Amino acid sequence: MIVICLALAMSSGLPGLTGTALAVAASPGGGSGPASATPAGGTGGAASTGAPQPGAGGHVPVPAGDVAALAVGTPDGVNVLVPNSATVGGWRELTNLSVQGWDTPMWTEFHCVTGDGRYMAVTFAPIGMADDETLRDEGAFGAIVDLRTGSRWVLPVRVGLKYYSPGCGTGTDVVFSRNTGTDHANTELIRVDAAGSKIRDRRTVTGRVASAVPTAKGVAAADGSRVISVAANGGTSTLATAPGAVFDLRPSSSDGLDYLAVTGPTTSKAFRRGSNGKVAELADGPLRNMALWQGRGGKNHLVGRPSRVAGGNPIDVLGTDTQPADLSLEGGLVVDGEDVPGGTAPTKTTSAITIRNRSRSGGAATATQVTAAAADQAPAASASPAPSSLAPGTLKPNTLPSGGAAGSGSPCAVAPLDPSMQVIQPSPAQIQWSAYRAVSGGLTTQRPANWEKHGLPAYTPASLIPIASLAGAPSGGHIPTQVLEGVLAQESNFSQASWRALPGIASDPLIANYYGTAYSSDGSLIVGANPANADCGYGVGQITSGMTGTATSPWSDTVKLAIATDYEVNELAAVKMLTDFWNQLYGMGILANNGDPTKIENWYFAIWAYNTGIHTAPLPSNYHSLGLGWTNNPAQNDYPPNRQPFLSVTYDDAAHPSRWPYQEKVLGWAANSQLDLINGGFKYTASGILNLPQNYFLFCTSANNCSQTNTSGGYCNNADRSYCAWHTAVTWTSVDRPDLASENPAGDVGGGEPAVADPYPASCSAAASPVVQTPGTTALPGGAVIVDELSSSATNLAGCATTSSAGTFALTYGTDSSGHPLGAIDTHQLGVGYMGHTYFARTVALARASASNSVGVTGTWTPPSSVTGWQRIWVHIPDNGADTQQADYIINTGTTTKDRIVNQRWNQNSWFDLGSYQLSAGAYVYLTNVTNNDWNHTVDLAWDAIAFTPSSKPAVDYVALGDSYQAGEGVQPYYGNADRPVMNGIGDACHRSPQAYSNTVFNALRAAHPGDDEFHFLACSGAVINDINGQHYDQGEVPQLYQNWLDENTTNVTIGIGGNDSRFSTIVQACLLDNLSSAFSQLPLNGPNCMASDFHLTFNGTVDPQPLTVQEPIVIDGLKPRLVALYQQIHSLAPNAKITVLGYPHIVTTGSLRLDICTVAINPDLAQWFADMADRLDSVTSQAVSEAGVGATFVNPVSTFSGPPDHGACTFHDGDEWINSLVPHSSTGSGSTNPGPGSFHPDAAGHGADAGLINASLGV
Repeated sequence: MIVICLALAMSSGLPGLTGTALAVAASPGGGSGPASATPAGGTGGAASTGAPQPGAGGHVPVPAGDVAALAVGTPDGVNVLVPNSATVGGWRELTNLSVQGWDTPMWTEFHCVTGDGRYMAVTFAPIGMADDETLRDEGAFGAIVDLRTGSRWVLPVRVGLKYYSPGCGTGTDVVFSRNTGTDHANTELIRVDAAGSKIRDRRTVTGRVASAVPTAKGVAAADGSRVISVAANGGTSTLATAPGAVFDLRPSSSDGLDYLAVTGPTTSKAFRRGSNGKVAELADGPLRNMALWQGRGGKNHLVGRPSRVAGGNPIDVLGTDTQPADLSLEGGLVVDGEDVPGGTAPTKTTSAITIRNRSRSGGAATATQVTAAAADQAPAASASPAPSSLAPGTLKPNTLPSGGAAGSGSPCAVAPLDPSMQVIQPSPAQIQWSAYRAVSGGLTTQRPANWEKHGLPAYTPASLIPIASLAGAPSGGHIPTQVLEGVLAQESNFSQASWRALPGIASDPLIANYYGTAYSSDGSLIVGANPANADCGYGVGQITSGMTGTATSPWSDTVKLAIATDYEVNELAAVKMLTDFWNQLYGMGILANNGDPTKIENWYFAIWAYNTGIHTAPLPSNYHSLGLGWTNNPAQNDYPPNRQPFLSVTYDDAAHPSRWPYQEKVLGWAANSQLDLINGGFKYTASGILNLPQNYFLFCTSANNCSQTNTSGGYCNNADRSYCAWHTAVTWTSVDRPDLASENPAGDVGGGEPAVADPYPASCSAAASPVVQTPGTTALPGGAVIVDELSSSATNLAGCATTSSAGTFALTYGTDSSGHPLGAIDTHQLGVGYMGHTYFARTVALARASASNSVGVTGTWTPPSSVTGWQRIWVHIPDNGADTQQADYIINTGTTTKDRIVNQRWNQNSWFDLGSYQLSAGAYVYLTNVTNNDWNHTVDLAWDAIAFTPSSKPAVDYVALGDSYQAGEGVQPYYGNADRPVMNGIGDACHRSPQAYSNTVFNALRAAHPGDDEFHFLACSGAVINDINGQHYDQGEVPQLYQNWLDENTTNVTIGIGGNDSRFSTIVQACLLDNLSSAFSQLPLNGPNCMASDFHLTFNGTVDPQPLTVQEPIVIDGLKPRLVALYQQIHSLAPNAKITVLGYPHIVTTGSLRLDICTVAINPDLAQWFADMADRLDSVTSQAVSEAGVGATFVNPVSTFSGPPDHGACTFHDGDEWINSLVPHSSTGSGSTNPGPGSFHPDAAGHGADAGLINASLGV
């Protein structure tokens, strides 16, 4: 979590427009409050916000001229957030950075904002890279994000995951670092022009340097106790020397350099090297309290509590006891990490960013929350090119290998995507219960034969993996439970199954990298698989040793299978590894403190070995290669010397784990439990405060060939860091801190193995899932022939009775040139949906599925040969793993093909009507993971069951198109898939309502024309003409005509469109709602007069060339040719359909005004002008209907709504108001807004009136 502490606060908002209350505080400079903030060189950009808007609700008031932006790791990538006063919570997602194919529970990042405030440079990576030396050195991804436009550029080379990379300059240059060469002993510095989205140059330095930043003359870096300049050829020269290790190098104004240096085990100094080469001391203070933060144009900030600051205050000092998680460019906004809660258990929460506001100069803090993603274990628009040509047959089923292991060549012992090897994700309570017993020999309860349907004989976990006695342990002594729990927390977040499964849900075994995935040079694309690079780490302890299929030691095949599938056995394997490492190190004399294995801190070295192993044989003639590898040495310059112990201050540490060596992270988790964000509280009982090393240079001495003043190898005195292994005993306890921690036994709850509940129970019968979005039909008709995606449910673990599929299903995968199934890499199984099993995969672009290195996936359902003639096809959509709004089901009828695009984002087990088709022999249905454009947003697509029910040619086949007036905006509740929050850049606020007029029209049509019928509701709030037949993807949905529901069998089409093209919502906002907001603050009105000759509307960032009263009629009149073309296109797609076009009513008239609400915001002249513009649009629409020549009918609702009696907004006639007045606040599944988007839209009665008009025109 992140907590944002504001240097400014806002006043209370408009009465009635509810939002999160924020405290009122003065600005640091004693000014009158927040002013409009504008990025350098711009006129108001995404990275800063102006004065608070009334009712905005939890906005982020950045001081004028300051720039604030956040980068937050999530399970689906790194979200870049910027302030936005229009969003409840105050922040909005600008973009998401992720890479397809990485199976990771979380992404991590480091970032900086360029000195001009325009760009953010981001290093991002799957969080597991923090524990892999090679990937940490050169496996991460680099990107530049434009903070105004949200555009992003990913570097064409991989970079290092280092706390100091990227480093931003005073202008737009950035330096990314990575370690290359033999043993990654060299450092490549990649200088980037953020404004030009290009690499300026690449410089390779001999040795491991850190903290590289761009300067006016090139690149500067920290090299041991030196500040160096790096020439274009990699040569170096000394710019300054320091008394100890240099870190936090920041370019300063006037071509200077600010930096910190270690001056002792607990002290540091801040220095500035001027452009003249002279070095001056700025401040000194506690090592772990002081840090340098970049400022605009090099006006940097010293953050902490320095004990002394040089005279004249040469640098801005932000006094704080703990380091923030982030800081705005000019220091006005402080972003704090979430406090470690100590013994207080947190409550259950969703994935959210917590925002806490306080003045930099003091004052009370308040908090808001911005939801980051839905609580969905399988995580799930803007203008884009025309829809991909997903014509039927574009990506047909192929003959590529099916099944997870087929064709993969992976050496790993247990394959994913095997239905017979599903693993139920254990709960934290189960992991904690078994951890206490794993360390003490108590896992003796027998697993019955064929436990969890894995085919193993009966066994007791303890009998499979015997554990040796601990060297040096007192009688009965064992590994402290918190040591094991810390390892499990760091390795897997307590997960035995795939990270995509919540506790109680079955999925694949957790496997680190089964396929040995190969990526493009920039890391953005899967391009192949190299089995030699597979990582066979399994389960909660990520057990790797002996887990290949051919290995015969130390595990038998039975034990390997149990390690992969049984968390108790996996924990025992982790205990065995820790025990063996302890005993080995004990024999070598590599001990911590008094060598008592019952003390948690003394496991420091054995935990180090768990990650890197032990070098047991010295390299020729060099004793310094014996022992524990350099990568986890706490003194090396990959880790900041001013770091606090992991998690000792803030949980935000867990978001950036590469700042700590492995053993420090594990001991941090031993001392501080992971939070259980699903059930609330903690996952396990932690030890509490530990006595850990305070002087990291205890591990950098002549004993391991190390010196903190070394200027060529990151303190290691040999270019080959294998020669700096640690192999001696260390004591860090003292007279002042003598105590070591023993196991905390409070977490042993006793009793038998805890049960785990299934949070998303399967639909164990066809009737268990409702039919959605089909008025009058709530359940699947009887006699359905169901083709499931497994031939039998016998291997499923969701508790359903065994059933067999009536037909066949096959998954096929795209491959690379060697035949490795690349499509399988990002495909997963999950124990949800129909009969407790579904497959899902990330969506991809057509080009990625049809390339030679294809990551396409195709699922094909084939019904029995007896299923012919007219059949209605129903698709089962599971409650998890189905996020795409663009699933393209293709129906091969045996004689032709049809495709239908379905929004899968229902988040409930449900049956969706795919329509009726005349099938002949050989018919089948298939679905690929290719989508039109949501593949750029980390979205999942699911394959579940399909059902066939006998039908006939539909007597009614009705398609409803249009905008918010047709969708039912404001008439809650909405259909589930049309009311979803933003997730990875895509939400869905189409707000299709069951009470919209189209539902009533459908019921009237089916009553008038008995027989088979179908209804397809595509209207979407906010739609413009381009969302019907153009290139715009409103709410992430495919343009309505390109969803392909119109064909020769369509009987009826209704459509209403043009209101948003006429800018009506923007005009209402500018002329009515903005005026209404100001009305509550003072009278007479001080808002805009829309009808004034000097009022020019700003629409989509462009100012009208003429006054609104002149420009608006021109805009409306210009719609006619587009409407004519639209109606003709509908007719060409549905030549047999009756097309009904609905116009717009007057939202408010002069006879409907009420002084207490409407008159203060709108006068009779403005009301009449609104009516005139609605009439003009209705007239243009009516003319277009006539000129289209397709036999369409225009229905004008004006007279019906205007009465008498008048049914417009603001009439308040005791239920006769058919158009909503102002809706002060709306909070639905898609989010919270002030005011509500249903303002000035037809209510349920209004939709009833519309339905009556349409039905009359149709004669039904």
